[in-house]
Amino acid sequence: MFNHVALAASSKAEVDEWARRLRDNGVEVLGPVDHGIIYSIYFHDPNGIRLELTTTVDDSWTKHGKQALADVADWVAIKERAAAQGRDPTVALLELIRAKKAEMKARGIIGADELHGSHKN
Repeated sequence: MFNHVALAASSKAEVDEWARRLRDNGVEVLGPVDHGIIYSIYFHDPNGIRLELTTTVDDSWTKHGKQALADVADWVAIKERAAAQGRDPTVALLELIRAKKAEMKARGIIGADELHGSHKN
């Protein structure tokens, strides 16, 4: 749902160690952020791509297969509907993302892009 690449770490300690290493090498790091279900840091690679290094702290986080399938189905349906209507699929997908983010925010989930507004990818 967010425009970034997430990489898995094995533990909070590993996330913290990466944060230290990155900062020691002059990389701006946001976090660590404890989302309650995951524990993450955010930074940008030299090309400006937002990266997240994260570890799961609540095993229920990885048990959303049905929701993931539904999200992908929504994604495909929106693109197909936009194409059939002669609309730009990118615009339609951005509308879907905004709606999903609003739903998540209503449930108290903070998106990575809301944590640090100065970097938008």
